Amino acid sequence: MDRRSKVTVGLLIVALVAVAGGLWHRFQPGRPAQPAAKQYRVLTSGMVEAEATHRAILAEAMLVPKEMEAAQAQSRGVPPPPILNGAPPETLAPEPPAEKAPGPELPEVPPSQQVRIGFSGGAVGDTDPCGCAHNPLGGLAKRVRWWMQQTQGRPNTLAFDVGGLMVPNVPNTVDRPGEAVARADVFLRSMARAGYAGLNVGAHELALGLADLRRLAAAHHIPLLSANLYDSSGKSAFQRVLIKQVGPVKVGVFGLITGQPMDVVHTLSENALHVEAPNLVAGTVVKELREQGCQLIVVLSQLSRMEVDSLMSQVKGIDLVLGSVNMDLTTELLANGEGFFSDTFTKGKYMGLVTISVRGSGHLYAANMTAALNAQRAELATQVQSLQAQIDQAGDPHAPLKLTKETREIIDHQLAALRARMQRVTLDIDSGVTIPKDANTVELEMVGMGQDLPDDPDSLKWIDKLKVKYPKVAGH
Repeated sequence: MDRRSKVTVGLLIVALVAVAGGLWHRFQPGRPAQPAAKQYRVLTSGMVEAEATHRAILAEAMLVPKEMEAAQAQSRGVPPPPILNGAPPETLAPEPPAEKAPGPELPEVPPSQQVRIGFSGGAVGDTDPCGCAHNPLGGLAKRVRWWMQQTQGRPNTLAFDVGGLMVPNVPNTVDRPGEAVARADVFLRSMARAGYAGLNVGAHELALGLADLRRLAAAHHIPLLSANLYDSSGKSAFQRVLIKQVGPVKVGVFGLITGQPMDVVHTLSENALHVEAPNLVAGTVVKELREQGCQLIVVLSQLSRMEVDSLMSQVKGIDLVLGSVNMDLTTELLANGEGFFSDTFTKGKYMGLVTISVRGSGHLYAANMTAALNAQRAELATQVQSLQAQIDQAGDPHAPLKLTKETREIIDHQLAALRARMQRVTLDIDSGVTIPKDANTVELEMVGMGQDLPDDPDSLKWIDKLKVKYPKVAGH
C-alpha cells in the first residue's frame, strides 16, 4: 500500500471514529434521550443525513473536524491533500454537487409584477472610466445613461448609491481646495438626472464635510440615508428610512455605516456624530418597517464583509443587503440568513441590477438558489481560510505578533461556527431547494460599464467643466 493510500485509509478511520465517538457521547447513559431520525439518505457529498436529528447534532457540535472534511472529499473521489507538519491543510471549497433534475418551471411574470433595483457604489471620487490598458470600465456618464435606459417603459424601478462615492480616500488628502465640493455637485446633479432615490452615507461622504454634504444633497433632492449615524443630541443625523410603494411591493430601505470607522473617527468627532452598533439598530428598524407594511427590506451597506455576514445571520427579516466597504465584485447573489447579498467593484466599474418577480407572498427565493448557496459556501470558505491563516502565522516562532489566549479562543470559536455553517450550507445544496410555483424570486445582473455603452451628454458636459477647473494632476 503506497503512502497516499495509507493516508486516505487513516483519514477515513479517523472520521469514522469521530462520528462514532460523537454519537456515543450523545446517547450515553444519563443523557436525555433524543428523538430518533425518521429517515436516512445518502447525499451526493457521501454524508449520511438524518432528516431532523443530524442537523441538530451538527449545530450543537459546531466544529466539523478537518479529518472529516478530508475524508468527505476523499469519498467523492477527490485526492487527499498533502500532509504538512502532521496535519492536513484547511479544506476550503467542497466539490460541487452533482447536477440535480430541474425543479418546476416558474411562470413568467409581466413587467407590472416586477421591481427593478439598480445600485452603484465604490466610485471613490472617480468620474471617468478606469485607465486600464485592456477593457477600461466605469464612468459616471455611462452609469447615468445606462440606468436611464433601464427605466424607459418600466415604472417599477429604484436606484441607489450604496456609498463610497464622494472623495478618493479617507481622510481626503489629495483634493485641492474646492475640488471635492465641485465634484460632489457633479455626482449629485447626475444622480438626480438619472432618478436616484437615495445615497447611503459612508466614510467617503462624511469626508466631504457635513455642511457641504447636506447642502448639495438638498439642492439636488437626493435623500441622504443612514440609520445608525446620530448627532450629539441623540437624533438621527440623516434620513433614517425610505419607504416607497414600487408597483406591487412596498419597499423599506435604510443605510448603515461600519461600526469600526477607523479613518473617519476624526470626521465624526469634528461633526459631533457617533455610530451606533449596526446589528442593534437594524433589528429595531426592520421591525418598524415590517409593522408599517413593508414587504421588501433593503439595506444599503458601508459595512465590512464580516459585519455584513454578522448582520444577515443575526438580524431576521432582511431581504437584500447591497454594498460593503470591501467593494468586492459579486456576479451571483450570495445567500445569507433569510436574504441575499451583492456588492459592486471599485471606481464605479460595474452597476448592479436586482429584479424581483412577484408571484405571491412570503419568502423570497433566488431564481438560481443553487448558485446563491454555492456563493455563500465559497464566502464562508474564504473566511475560514483567513482565520486559519491568522492562527498559522501566530504559530510561527518568528512571527512579529502573537495571539493572546483570549484572542485565540475567540478565533477558535469563530472557526467552529464557520465550519458548522459551511456544513449546513453543503447539506442544503445536496438536499436541493424546492422553489414553489408561486414563489417571489430575485435575480442579479452585474453590468460592466464598458466603452461600448453611450455617455449621458449632460453628465459628460458637467464632468468636462469640472476637468477644466481642476485638471488632472500627473500621478493621480
